[in-house]
Formats: sequence, structure tokens, C-alpha cells
Amino acid sequence: MLPDAVIASYSTRFRQLQLFLLIITFIVMAGTSQATELPVGIYLPSPVSTEVPVPDQVRRSSSASSEGESAIQDTTAAIPRSYNKSKDQGGLWRDTGIIVGAQVAAIGVLYVMPESVSGWSPQQKKNSLRNYEQNVKNPGIDKDKFYLNYILHPYWGAAYYTRARERGFEEGQSFLYSAALSTLYEFGVECFFEKPSIQDMFVTPVVGSVIGKYLFEPVRKNIRQKAERDWYDEALMVATDPIGVLSNSFEKMFGIKSQLEVNYTAPAGSPKVDVMVKFQLR
Repeated sequence: MLPDAVIASYSTRFRQLQLFLLIITFIVMAGTSQATELPVGIYLPSPVSTEVPVPDQVRRSSSASSEGESAIQDTTAAIPRSYNKSKDQGGLWRDTGIIVGAQVAAIGVLYVMPESVSGWSPQQKKNSLRNYEQNVKNPGIDKDKFYLNYILHPYWGAAYYTRARERGFEEGQSFLYSAALSTLYEFGVECFFEKPSIQDMFVTPVVGSVIGKYLFEPVRKNIRQKAERDWYDEALMVATDPIGVLSNSFEKMFGIKSQLEVNYTAPAGSPKVDVMVKFQLR
């Protein structure tokens, strides 16, 4: 068993690497990302604007009067804001694979780095599997720094929550997804460095989901409602959903098209028109 000071050093280096990779992703994607999503709940583009992704299909089912049809075709007609997004389970599985893959890649980077960078001696690298076996069986309360436990962990909990919400899952399901990924991390790659943290498995999904619901989601909604986005809007979209940025890049790289269905229902008192928008993210 490695001394506590050595284990703490490994854990800190791994978390610093995570933070470094996040910052690099944030800087690169904020400068190069372009909107690839339909601004849900604002306007149905007709004719299609060059600033909005082109819907592959738009199907309209309506028993409405001609007044209702003309309201839909009007390029300035607001779409009712009551809508339901279908769940993209396949997309969420890909997101999960990207998250786990990034964590494993971070371990791999540390493993191949020289001892002066990683802090691992050749002998300690050989003992890494033994350390994992011992740690995974003994969860406990960790003594990590405040910013790690109560800033970085909740941030990632909010990112997990937001990713599930962006894939069309409900709030409760998104919370469970955040909790599942937090548990997977604690009993996964972190066990190479330290015991699974009991408080992290609570703080990450609980505080993270609160941040995701009351901070990340309103921010993203407000940005989507803007006719034009500034650079800081794109930066905020990246910061509030970094996993989504990586996932979109992965899907573009391999030609995967995520399909999203959005069903709109007109509120009481408005022309009785139901609209289903069905499109693919390219």
C-alpha cells in the first residue's frame, strides 16, 4: 500500500490534468464552434436561414384554419414554447463512452509520462492494479482540497446533468444519470489513486443537478433565444456542456447524425396547430 502523501500527490496530478484538458477544450472549442442546433421554442425558419441548421423534414398535422397555417409559414411567427423532445438514448450512450474514454485517456497520459511529470516510479506503475483492488473495496471520506470537492466535482455533476437534458431526458432521469457517472468515476479511474469518496458521490450529482437546473439550463435557454450570438455566448455554451462539444465533434468526425424530434403544442387561445419538427444534427 502506498503512503497517503504519495497517493494524494497522484490524485492531485490526475485532477490537475483533467482541469488542464477542460481548459484546452474550452479555449479551442469556444473559438471554433458554430451553432449546430435549432433554437428550440423561438422560430420555425421558413425560408431556411443560413444561421440555422436545415431541418431534414418538417411535418405538419393540423385541423386548423388558414389563419393557423399562415401563422406557421410566417418567418416571424413565434413557435409556442410548450414542447417535448424525444429521448436520444443512443446519443447518451455515445456521450457516456466519450466520458469514460477521456478518463481512461487521462490515466494513459499520466502512465506514459516520465516520473518527473507523473510522480510515478516504474515500480509504482507496476503496483497500480494492486492499488486499485485495495481501494475499490474500501470507500471512505476523502480530504481533498475544497475546490476539488465542492467546485470541480459539482461542476462535472452539472455537466453530466446537462448532457442528459440535452439528449431529451427528464429532470429526474438526468439526476440519476449524473449520479451514475459520479459513481462510475469514483469506483473507476479514481481507484487507481485513492479510495472512492463517499461525499463526492453525494455532492457531485446533488449539487451538480441543482446547478444544472437553476444555472446552466436558464443560461443556455437565454442564449438560444438570441437572434445572434456573441463570442462569449458560444463560450458559455461550451462551458455549460463541454461533453456535448466533444460528442458533437466525435459525431462529425465519424459521420454520425443524431436525430431529434420536437413536438410543439399551441397554448390555449391560439390557433389550434400542432407542429412536429424532425431534423438531424450534421
